[in-house]
Amino acid sequence: MKPSRMIAAALVLCMACGCSAEVAQSADGSVQRNVIAYSTKKAVHTLLPENQQKVTLYSNDAKDLNSYELFSQMLSSDGAYIGGENFVRLEKEVLYLQTSLQSYDSSTQALNAEYILYSMKDGEAPVEIDRDVQAITCSSDRSIYYEKVVDGMLCQYRYADGEVSNVSESLGGDLAMITHCSRDDSVQAYVTVMVAADGSYTANNGYIRDGKQVAFSNPSAEAYFLSPDGKHLYTIEIADEYGRSIHINYLSDPQSGEFIRAAEAVSEALFYEDSGSMVCVANIQLDDGVMNPQGSLYYFDAATKSGSILADDAVTLIESAEKSYPWLNENANEMIIVELSGSSSFEKAVKDGQFHYINSDGTFCAVDLNGNSAEVFADLYLPESYSLSEDVYYLAEMDGAFYWAKGDKIYRYEAGSLSAPQSVSLEAELSQKIESGMEIGYVLCKDGAVLEQSGSTLNVKPFDSESFTAFDGTEQIWIMGLDEGSETVYFLQGMDLMGKKLFADEAAVLIAENVYDAIVVDCGIYALCNYTDDGGELYYIDYKEYDAKLMDSDVLSLTDTMIQK
Repeated sequence: MKPSRMIAAALVLCMACGCSAEVAQSADGSVQRNVIAYSTKKAVHTLLPENQQKVTLYSNDAKDLNSYELFSQMLSSDGAYIGGENFVRLEKEVLYLQTSLQSYDSSTQALNAEYILYSMKDGEAPVEIDRDVQAITCSSDRSIYYEKVVDGMLCQYRYADGEVSNVSESLGGDLAMITHCSRDDSVQAYVTVMVAADGSYTANNGYIRDGKQVAFSNPSAEAYFLSPDGKHLYTIEIADEYGRSIHINYLSDPQSGEFIRAAEAVSEALFYEDSGSMVCVANIQLDDGVMNPQGSLYYFDAATKSGSILADDAVTLIESAEKSYPWLNENANEMIIVELSGSSSFEKAVKDGQFHYINSDGTFCAVDLNGNSAEVFADLYLPESYSLSEDVYYLAEMDGAFYWAKGDKIYRYEAGSLSAPQSVSLEAELSQKIESGMEIGYVLCKDGAVLEQSGSTLNVKPFDSESFTAFDGTEQIWIMGLDEGSETVYFLQGMDLMGKKLFADEAAVLIAENVYDAIVVDCGIYALCNYTDDGGELYYIDYKEYDAKLMDSDVLSLTDTMIQK
């Protein structure tokens, strides 16, 4: 997403619930479950989890009052994209693309903004790297590749170790771009374009391995997936004239550049980053009257360079990814319907040797490499409309089990079991809880139990033992979240932030007073307190001593969000 579209999206989405982003990792590699972004009238900031340094991703630099007030309203409504195109964490620094909002012409809807690339090292002030940057294309552990327009031409530059270089000068061509790179930057996929005097152009796509440039034998092939370790590379070719399917090829001999056909007539594919293998919906039957064509569930094993059909009726795939948008199933990842998510690669499979998909009837199915299969749950998905079935909410995955809600039940399917899912019943249908606006419905505890809110009551409902009431109050409460071990739930009761241990017969304790909003993360709580028309004070409260540390003032809003690792 280019900056102009990022801002357009922010202007729209901030009026609803804010933009989404992805997951952050701290310097030691552990996953930070979520990160907050917060807004003032002048900026949207995020705090890095390992050192709480402030990163300013959007700044309100408008000079005229109308634009300033518009941007101030926009920023205060929690709309901030934080992802791979404007935030990257390298080994020793963070690179981020700051959007400086200058002016907005309401009559022409023209936005004037400046996009500035910064580097920030631990404990040091940000350093400007470049301006007029369009977006970050891709990155390794030590470098980033970003785009900008120079003299009317789109150019790509590489930043590494404080130095900036022009990619076109090293690759050749009128336009050259690195599209994928391995984690150590030793393998890269590229595209170069030569433009003729009449405006026509020819493309030359290929890859670089240890400094050696190898062109694809088929000039129309494009790199589609490069594994983080650089060992596995897939390309795609358009399979039909309408572009509804593709052929996928696998680089079988990196030295010679020889490819083999991995799958044909594919409507969607996903790749596993740890093994380099692929599962896809292949051999699809195209029909103008069918919106979501069915095909074979097909698996290509990168280790053996061979493929096999696992099922004959599949329309889309299911996997699990770390959360990419705020929700309150605290300890869970997302259960992904692949064609809805737009995702194409996952760190690893939920269950080795087993794959999950939706068939043409909308049934959630599972199959393993030995041909054993099961229909797990009917009517989970509506293939023709590309949507979840009515009353299906909160698809999640945790510790190798999938969870989803339908009606007044929460279902749990243990990956690998090939058996019917377990279920627990809520006190009321989830849709009623959501529509009331007063309850979140439920939260998943770390042990897989469901924590349900019903009015001012919190009930713990395990799947394999008796339910019990953890808290029964007299005032309306709003759940803020659970601590890392799911031992304590934090909630607002009026303007008081309270904490209640779920598995101990102890009264709820007061954490902070005059709290306007709060977000619970792995290491502690961010609380927005003492709120006035000019905003409030943002505090960080650790779990151990409940000590409060002032982080910023005049804060208008908080966003529970995530940034890309």
